[in-house]
Amino acid sequence: MSISLTIALAFAGALNGASLQPEIPRSPTVDAVLACQAQTSVEARLACYDRAVAALRQGLDAGTVLALDPRQARRSMFGLSTPEILERAGDREEMPSEITARVQSAGHSGFQRWIVTLDNGQVWRTTDMVGEAPPPRAGTTVQLSRGALANYWLRVPGFRSLRAVRVR
Repeated sequence: MSISLTIALAFAGALNGASLQPEIPRSPTVDAVLACQAQTSVEARLACYDRAVAALRQGLDAGTVLALDPRQARRSMFGLSTPEILERAGDREEMPSEITARVQSAGHSGFQRWIVTLDNGQVWRTTDMVGEAPPPRAGTTVQLSRGALANYWLRVPGFRSLRAVRVR
């Protein structure tokens, strides 16, 4: 075995357990709430919590502090690139492989394709041609599933499965 290969393997082995990803920064507003727990006096701790929670509420209302449930966020991100923070957050649950939703509205997007808006707010466009086939009606339950090579499939009852891409 060459020396360079031995060094490369030793380096890879050393990194195997180490994380190359930086820590996810936490909001100072959240840190302020957590710091209140260190107060020994009941009155001081309560006053600290009151100040810190008021600042937290203000940040949440203004959108400068975000609080999210990683499971719900992953579900709502189905079909989009997942932000790094969701890949590393919470319980490490993976993105769902499929979702079921109802069509809110649908129509032709041009070039013999459909654009479908779901009741969960997601908007999908078929990439397979549908010809003059009518789009699914509002209220129709559809299924979207992850395929190979970053493809997604839209299944509409009574119609063949179509490749689709999430627009929004």
